[in-house]
Amino acid sequence: MVHETGSVMETCVRVGEDAWQSRGWVRRGTSCGTLESHLGTLDEQTREWTLKLLEIEMEAQDKLDRQEQGFRQAFEQEKGKLIEESSIMN
Repeated sequence: MVHETGSVMETCVRVGEDAWQSRGWVRRGTSCGTLESHLGTLDEQTREWTLKLLEIEMEAQDKLDRQEQGFRQAFEQEKGKLIEESSIMN
């Protein structure tokens, strides 16, 4: 038996439900509607964690960009010093 609600499609077959129940993934007597609400909660949690990961990724990229800028400035300073020393020696 297949139930489709919104974007969530669930297959509720007696054997499948028994397998889920025997593994402890759902309680005995859980219906497709209850499974749907669990899936909805998981979808919401997935969105929340995806946003958190995206935020962390953006912060990390900003940090890398600042480090790169600092390294470039240091490189240019050292390059300038070497050019200046080179011109003094000649």
